[in-house]
Amino acid sequence: MQKIPQNAALILIDIQRGFDDPCWGERNNPAAEANAARLLGAWRTSGRPLFHVQHRSRNPASPLAPGQPDGILAVHISSRHFDLR
Repeated sequence: MQKIPQNAALILIDIQRGFDDPCWGERNNPAAEANAARLLGAWRTSGRPLFHVQHRSRNPASPLAPGQPDGILAVHISSRHFDLR
């Protein structure tokens, strides 16, 4: 297995509670957040850079609209003050 360079960064994209909303239909990746949480834990331990990217819908009715509670990061992935968002 190849080692990950020390200057590599992890970018977590759109891991938000709103994607559990029934409006999206049945998910094909129900373990995505748990798998990302495991990766995130190991990544934080490594001290490498980490970025969270969140979808912010322009549609006010979307579960991913700013101000909607489901627009925040999934529980498994809660950011820390030193994570970049």
